[in-house]
Amino acid sequence: MPLPHRTLATWYTLLSQQLDAGVTMVEALRLSGGAAAGPANAIAGTIARGGSFDNGLRAAGRALPLPDLLTISAAARIGRLPAALRSLAERHARLHTVKRRIAMACVYPVILVHLGAALFPLAGLIDWQKGFLWDPVAYARGVASILVPVWTLAALLFFGTRRWPNAAFAVGSVLPAIGGFLRSQALADLAFTLSGFVASGVTVSDAWAAVATLTRSRRLRRASLAMHAVAEGGRPPGDRLGEWSVFPTEFTIRYRTAEQTGQLDRSLADLSQDYQQRADRALTATALLYPALLFMIVAGGVVYAVVSIYSGYLRMLTKMAE
Repeated sequence: MPLPHRTLATWYTLLSQQLDAGVTMVEALRLSGGAAAGPANAIAGTIARGGSFDNGLRAAGRALPLPDLLTISAAARIGRLPAALRSLAERHARLHTVKRRIAMACVYPVILVHLGAALFPLAGLIDWQKGFLWDPVAYARGVASILVPVWTLAALLFFGTRRWPNAAFAVGSVLPAIGGFLRSQALADLAFTLSGFVASGVTVSDAWAAVATLTRSRRLRRASLAMHAVAEGGRPPGDRLGEWSVFPTEFTIRYRTAEQTGQLDRSLADLSQDYQQRADRALTATALLYPALLFMIVAGGVVYAVVSIYSGYLRMLTKMAE
């Protein structure tokens, strides 16, 4: 499992600083490890024993995300490793912020669900002849009838998104607000990865082929493979990019312009930042929309419970009056 975004951001920053200062690769890895000491020492040990840098990266196992491995390997071959590490560090720092915002956005809905689960069963403990009868077993059963399905669904979603991330992406893409976030984030990731590959000396054809294997979007995967075929045929992908609706018009125009000016890596990096900002705005909308919907559901349940209590009380008074 890859290291957390925050750990990767810190490690990449320290490693790039050590390399810029002229420290050897082995010493830089050992000095910069910190929370990433495991993979850092594995890479350093492999190199110290006479292995290649790529063998060292493989020794790190799954501690590094696959896009990072490919970018770092390509950058090391042409002597641009410190710059690539700084770029990756900035990327992981932004992703850490996004992940933290998602976690914070989940706090309010979780509190609402548990508050509703604590309140709703109380209505079932009212006997209109004898009043409120506290029964801990009945109350616990009522709470469990709400929370067990909720927790089960949450667990299925959590493990399902990890086990089948592409399917989870396809489902999430059609949901309001969440779909906008996922599509913008996918474009931001694609542009950033392309930028890193191109800046590291990878051919445009190979770069498109690589991002096709990394993206979770089926539409982006098909379009990326098509761009790989175009580049393999000796034509610039920008000329055919507009044929794929998955790429917005702005993306297509800026890519084509960057091809003509020879600044493809820089333009892609700018596009990545732009779409990351759009993903952040969509995430903000998601954090507002779904908690509001959940609040309405819980509030509706509370209103229903209150109305049920008062209607039962009125029926009791009516019977007494008769």
